[in-house]
Amino acid sequence: MVTIGQTDTIVATALDGRTTIKTVKCEVVVSGMLYLSVTVDYITTIDAVLDVKTVSTSPATTAYGEQMITSSGNVVGLTLFAVGAGTTLCWEVVSQGY
Repeated sequence: MVTIGQTDTIVATALDGRTTIKTVKCEVVVSGMLYLSVTVDYITTIDAVLDVKTVSTSPATTAYGEQMITSSGNVVGLTLFAVGAGTTLCWEVVSQGY
């Protein structure tokens, strides 16, 4: 996989100190099952993964089968199935933590 880019945006900060972050990462991928991970800036511990969305450059090779969304520290991991070779895949993770 070749990473094209990643952006992190602070969406909100709660009164108790938790921060909600939207992270978007784009990669050119090979076909088959993928194990993706993203490091979320601005926080050190993820409390909750609120939302995950995937977008593909080719409708014919749209990723499906999001499985096993996990987090550890400030890293979110995700497994995808059936992604076509050479597809540019962008995924958005909205997470909350400290």
